[in-house]
Amino acid sequence: MAANIKSGQKMATFVIHTVSMTSETESVESELSTRELSVDDPRHGLSQVLAGVHQLFASASADAGNLSKPTPCTEYNVGQLMDHMTFVAKRVSAMGRGRRWEDVAHVNVEADRAEAFKAATMDVRAAWDDTAKLEQMYNTPFGEAPGAAVMFVYTCEFGVHGWDLAQAIGADFSVADEALQGALAASKTLPAEGRDDPDMPFGPVVEVPDDAPALLQIAGWMGRPVLV
Repeated sequence: MAANIKSGQKMATFVIHTVSMTSETESVESELSTRELSVDDPRHGLSQVLAGVHQLFASASADAGNLSKPTPCTEYNVGQLMDHMTFVAKRVSAMGRGRRWEDVAHVNVEADRAEAFKAATMDVRAAWDDTAKLEQMYNTPFGEAPGAAVMFVYTCEFGVHGWDLAQAIGADFSVADEALQGALAASKTLPAEGRDDPDMPFGPVVEVPDDAPALLQIAGWMGRPVLV
C-alpha cells in the first residue's frame, strides 16, 4: 500500500460499501486494550496488527543500521516508514475523537520510535473505545465514512506497512487469520483492474493462494511482491 492519502481514498471508496461484510506481543496487546474485543469487532484486527507492528518497531530500533534500509514501500526507508506509521496512528486517533485529521502534523520522530509508536497506538485504542463510534460517520482523508470502514482501511494499511517493515529488516510478522477476515474481505472490494492508472497507488495484484495467511493475501492484493 502506498504510504499516502491516495491509498486510503481508493480503498475506502469500496470499503465504505462493504462494512457489513464481515510473550512481548501479548504484553503490548494488553496495554493497548482496555477490554477484550470480540473477533468480529472491526477494532480487533486493528489492535492485533498494531501490537505486532510495535514489536517490529522495537526490533528495527535495536540496530541503527536498519533505519536507512529500503522498504517495499519505495518512497520510504525504514526510519521514514516508521515515522509515517506513527503519524498515521495519530490521525486515526484524531478522527476517533472527532477532531480534524488535517490538523495532525507529520514529525520526524528520530528519538525513541518504538515508544512514540506505542503511545500513538494506545491513544488509538482510547479514542475508539466507544463501540457506538463504529456506526458513526467521520470526516477522513478518503471522505465521509463510518467508523467500521475506518477500522478496516487502517487495519489493511498498518498490516501491509508492517509487512513492508518486516521484509526490510528481515523479521517475522504474522497476524492471526481470524483477526483479519473483515479487512481481507474489504481489501478484495478494490478492483484488480485499473492498476496501471497513474493515480492508483497500488501495483498489479500478486496472486496469492486462498489458503495463504490472510495478511499475505491482503499484501498481495495491494500489489506487494509476496512469495508463498
